Amino acid sequence: AVKQDAASELAAADRSLENARRMMTLPLHNEAGRAAYYAMFHAAQALVDAPRPCVDRRQLHLLAKLVKSEFP
Repeated sequence: AVKQDAASELAAADRSLENARRMMTLPLHNEAGRAAYYAMFHAAQALVDAPRPCVDRRQLHLLAKLVKSEFP
């Protein structure tokens, strides 16, 4: 399989996270959880696809806190 580039993966992460936010208002909590999972997956894939390390451990910790605050 051909790897998508990091920008495409980040765009997919943004779309998934927005879908999760919308689902939480309906409330479709299980579906929102799945969409949030896919957002995290695509964000992680963007890190893998990046040409060089683009975040450090502190930034990953902040990302995890953000996701927890959005989806308590």
